[in-house]
Amino acid sequence: MTDHLDNEKKIEMDKIIKEYKTIFAKDKYDIGTVRDYEAHIELLVNKYCSKRPYRCTIKDKLEIEEQISMLLKNNLIEESYSPFAAPVTLAFKKGENRKSRLYVDFRELNKIDVPQAQPFPLIDDLIIKTRNCKHFTILDINSAFWAIPLRVEDRSKTGIVTQDGHFQWTCLPFGLKTSPAIFQRILSNILRKHNLTGYSVNYIDDILIYSSTFEEHIRHIRNVLEAIIKEGFRLKFQKCTFASDSVKYLGHIIQNNSVRPPKDNLISIRNFPTPKTQKKIRQFLGKINFYHEYIPRSAIILDPLHNLLRKNEKFLWSEKCEESFNQIKRYLCSQPVLEIFDNDLPIKIFTDASLEALEQY
Repeated sequence: MTDHLDNEKKIEMDKIIKEYKTIFAKDKYDIGTVRDYEAHIELLVNKYCSKRPYRCTIKDKLEIEEQISMLLKNNLIEESYSPFAAPVTLAFKKGENRKSRLYVDFRELNKIDVPQAQPFPLIDDLIIKTRNCKHFTILDINSAFWAIPLRVEDRSKTGIVTQDGHFQWTCLPFGLKTSPAIFQRILSNILRKHNLTGYSVNYIDDILIYSSTFEEHIRHIRNVLEAIIKEGFRLKFQKCTFASDSVKYLGHIIQNNSVRPPKDNLISIRNFPTPKTQKKIRQFLGKINFYHEYIPRSAIILDPLHNLLRKNEKFLWSEKCEESFNQIKRYLCSQPVLEIFDNDLPIKIFTDASLEALEQY
């Protein structure tokens, strides 16, 4: 991703990576421990959740045992005598053809877990911050949630059960409803604490560093890496991108004051079959909605599809529906590009209205 840099700048970037090599995790269990922060779990009602362990194949059972053993060895879980018990299972990990992701079914606990009002930044607002920037770095926190210690008195609430034992988390677990909000708050506070918010942002565990010049970018990277070391995080090197002129962040490609959808994200839209049910229409619209700002007059174009979702509406796939379906695909798969909003320019808003729709631009 540093092909745009000359040899001198590549050497300088490589020097920084080597200088901070201890910050990169050896494996997913090499997480470090964040200092001065801990996660709390509050419940809506004073009750416990307990379910029997899920049955599984012998092969899956061995994999679960191995992963539980590693979690114990790395002090991420401990033996439990709690009345709480969430069953575990295995799920497929992206890019692998075997079940290797340990999944805890926290659905019952999530029903009574007090939600947190921590706001998540708007993606558009994060992208606007990169205006006039030419150098980008993405840092990925290794096994991010696990780096946050869990308050001792709350550990019993995270009880998990396998066919061979009963355990509880000592750190913030994946699968808990409030884990993303807790982590977002902690990492945002850390960036603010170290005065890094002028050139770095985070969305949960992904940190984006953006700079106008290469010299600035080197300084910014150093500052963020120093803060990460002080706070006790580790990074996953394979998911980091350093000093690139374009970057994929939160489902968008950012480059040269413009933003566009990544080609690989559009494959599932391009290959989506003609919907035969309301459920399939909702699935298609869900995929489209994330990129609706790239589609001019999207509300009007999609109107025939939205009409099929009306209550008691008979499902009839008409020529207008087919035209709408294909037109949306064409717009998105033609690689549309938007310019990043410039706050320094005068803003003019134009409005229009018809019997079909309201519009502003």
